[in-house]
Amino acid sequence: MLQNAPRLDPAVVAGAAAAIAGAATLAAPDAAARKAESKVPAAELRPIEAGPSVPADVLDRLDAITR
Repeated sequence: MLQNAPRLDPAVVAGAAAAIAGAATLAAPDAAARKAESKVPAAELRPIEAGPSVPADVLDRLDAITR
């Protein structure tokens, strides 16, 4: 259906993309320095409480069972 449709010149498309990127940089020059990770909520940054440690003999018994 689109076999006869005109195709865009890749150089024109690349130039348009570069122009849009340049305009976005001029509009907000500090936007490129901001990280998406900086928007992480503070609740996720709190340390997680660790549970009790597992004694070594329990791990040895589990290894013996899986062999």
